[in-house]
Amino acid sequence: MNKNIENIGRSHSEGQWDNNKIGQILLGLGKLNEEQVQDILALQDSQDLSFGAAAQKLNLVSTQDIDEAIAQQFNYAILAPGADSFSDELHVAYKPFGDEAEAIRALRSQLLLGCLEQGRRAIAVMSPNKNSGTSYLTANLAISFAQLGLKACLIDANLRTPRVANIFGLKERTPGLSDVLLGQHGVEEVILRNLFPNLGVIPSGRKPPNPQELLGRHELVWMLSQLLSDFDVILFDTPSMNTTADARTVAARVGTALLVARQHKTLAQDIEAATNELNAGDIELVGTVLNRY
Repeated sequence: MNKNIENIGRSHSEGQWDNNKIGQILLGLGKLNEEQVQDILALQDSQDLSFGAAAQKLNLVSTQDIDEAIAQQFNYAILAPGADSFSDELHVAYKPFGDEAEAIRALRSQLLLGCLEQGRRAIAVMSPNKNSGTSYLTANLAISFAQLGLKACLIDANLRTPRVANIFGLKERTPGLSDVLLGQHGVEEVILRNLFPNLGVIPSGRKPPNPQELLGRHELVWMLSQLLSDFDVILFDTPSMNTTADARTVAARVGTALLVARQHKTLAQDIEAATNELNAGDIELVGTVLNRY
């Protein structure tokens, strides 16, 4: 497991504090010492405060420290501060109690009820045009499913301008999807399982000269069938629809699509055109997301 992940199931130092208490968690994380915990408890009792509020009133911990402790208390995986190999775009991991993370969780709930529980467990995340935030949304959504305890797989199917490797701090030539489609690697060989709990990541792999042809191969369908036996939900990050037919090719193989529009950027006519294109290809559109971030 990546050292920057909070190992939310571990035991902390033995002592008078119960393992699920905020004070003992902060003690185990090295954020507080025994004397400071006693001072906090005294203030907590005298002013009828929560432990976190009392600790912050004494300026002994930060809001981020409290967030980490709460995440551990509820068995909720997050990224620890200083995990600089990962992009700060991963808001559900870095800032799990912020507005952006809450919006991602709301989308996750809608997909669970309207899509996954109906048996549609693979989704191509698409956008009508560039810079809609498709990679940002797909990566955060994948982590959000993983935080729920589902086994999630994130696949970078953008073989032209991939971003998943950069988001997760991977080397540019890390083997991935293109290598599987070319038959140079097996599926299991390219799944990165140690980046975040319950999450598998398949980067795009080497940039091929013929991305659309590769994505149109039957190998993608075969690979998907293998992954569905291992993962609860599979999300494909795809390039914009107005620059290439790659996204539609992936969606046709997957059968289900989620459309991403950018606030103040994506035009209504772009959304309509993308929706018509998906309908013409008998691709089920499970929803449209307005990205405000």
